[in-house]
Amino acid sequence: MKVRALRTGLASFAVVVALTGSAVASRGAEVPNIPGERELVVLRNGTRVLLCRDTTSSMVDLAVWYDAGIRREPLERAGLAAVCQRLMFAGSPRFPAGEHLRRVGAMGGDVGALVAGDYACYFQTVPESGLEIVMQLEADRMGTVPIDAAHLELARQALRIERRQPAAAAPLALGLRALYGSAFLQHPYRHPVLADDAAVAALTVKEVQEWYRTHYAPRRALITIVGRFDRARALALAHQYFEPLRSSAGAEPKAPAPDPEPNAERRSRQSINVPFHVVLLGWRGPGAGDPDLAPLLVISQVLSGRDQGRLEHGLKARLASVFMTGGDFEVRKDASMLFCAIGIDQAGDSARAEHELVAEVERIGRDGVNADELDRAKRSIESRLVFDWLPVRTRALALAGSEFFNGDAALVARDLERVLEVTTADVQRASDRWLHGRRRNVAWLYPAAPSSRPSAPRGGQ
Repeated sequence: MKVRALRTGLASFAVVVALTGSAVASRGAEVPNIPGERELVVLRNGTRVLLCRDTTSSMVDLAVWYDAGIRREPLERAGLAAVCQRLMFAGSPRFPAGEHLRRVGAMGGDVGALVAGDYACYFQTVPESGLEIVMQLEADRMGTVPIDAAHLELARQALRIERRQPAAAAPLALGLRALYGSAFLQHPYRHPVLADDAAVAALTVKEVQEWYRTHYAPRRALITIVGRFDRARALALAHQYFEPLRSSAGAEPKAPAPDPEPNAERRSRQSINVPFHVVLLGWRGPGAGDPDLAPLLVISQVLSGRDQGRLEHGLKARLASVFMTGGDFEVRKDASMLFCAIGIDQAGDSARAEHELVAEVERIGRDGVNADELDRAKRSIESRLVFDWLPVRTRALALAGSEFFNGDAALVARDLERVLEVTTADVQRASDRWLHGRRRNVAWLYPAAPSSRPSAPRGGQ
C-alpha cells in the first residue's frame, strides 16, 4: 500500500482548470479531450457525484473533495485546514483509527490526502472490486470524525513532526511560503498549509469543531469516481452510503475579502541551513476565469521550461555562479502566483544575479516572444497536460479542479484550447499588466552565517 499526503496543488492542473472566461475561437485542429464518459449527479442532500467511466483503466479512483482549503480559514486562525485533515484519519463511528489505511492496503490500493489553497481532498485508488469498501469508509467519516482535546493534541503533534521533515524545510518550500506571506496581506492565501506551532496551538476545540461542521458538510462535498467501474452500481452505492447523510444547519461561509492592489515591491529575507543563496521572484496575478491566465502560463513555460526555458539556457549560461533555476505558475480561485527562482553559489555576486533575473522577466514585456518560442511553449503545456490526464488519480484532480473553479468539469478541454490560442500580443499584454515592479515580491534565502547575507540592489518594502 502507498500512503501519500500531498501538500500543495499541482500547478499544471490548477492552471488549466481555471482559465474559463471569454469565448475562444477555434484554431482549426481538434483539441484533445479528457478520456472517459462523464456525468454529474446531485444527491438529495446536495452532495455532488462526478463520474468519469473509462473501461481502458485498470483501477478506479474514489475521492471526496471539500470546500475546506486555506481560502476558508479566518485571517487570524491559520492551521484549521491542516488540523482537520489530520483529524480525518483519527477514526470514525464504524472504523477505528488505522482501519481505513489497513483496508485499502489489503486491496493493494493507494490512499492519501491533499490540502490546497481552495479545497481538501481524500482519495483512494483501488481495483474495481474495492469500490464499495472505500465508499463505506469515506461515507462513515463524512462529518463524523472525533474532535476533542485529546484528538486535537494528536493532530498538533502530527503537524509538528511534519514541519520538521526535510521537504517542509526545502529552500523552494520556504521561499514560496515567504512569497505568499508578502503578496497577500489580508487574504488567507498568506497562510502556509503547515501553519506554525504557535498558530496551531492557539486553535481551540470549539473553533475546530465549528469550522469542520461548516466545511465538511455533505452539501459542500464533491465525490469523484474515475476509472473502471459499472455506472449503475456506482450510483447505487453513492445513494446508499452518502445520500442519507445530513448537513448541520448554518449559514454559507462568506468569500474572503480581496487584498488591495500592491503599490511597491515587497522584500523578505530568511536564513536557512544550506551553503548557498536562493532568490525567488513572485508576482501576484489574477484568479480563476481571468483571460490573462493562459498567457501567464505560457510566460512561465518560456521562463522556466525544462527544455528551452530562458532561465536555464540563458541566465544560467551567462552567470557561472547560478547553479539552479526553476519556477511555475500556481492558480487559485481568488488569485495566482507566477514565480521563478535561482540558486547562487555562496561566493557569487548575489546582487547581480537578482538584477539579471529581474531583467530576464522584464525582457518578455519589452521584447515579447518570437513565434517559434511561443509554439514550443504551448506544445509543451499541451503534452504535459494531456499526458497527465491518463492516470485516474491526476485525471480526477483535473476534473474536480474544473468543477471547483469553473462550476463545470466539462470545461477542461476548452481551457486547454485557450492556452493553444495564446498569441504573442497576448503574452506582451499579460506581462505589461501583471509582471511589473509594483507587483513583484522578492524572497531571499541565505546561509545561516551572518557574513553570508546577500546584498540587495533595490529598495522597496
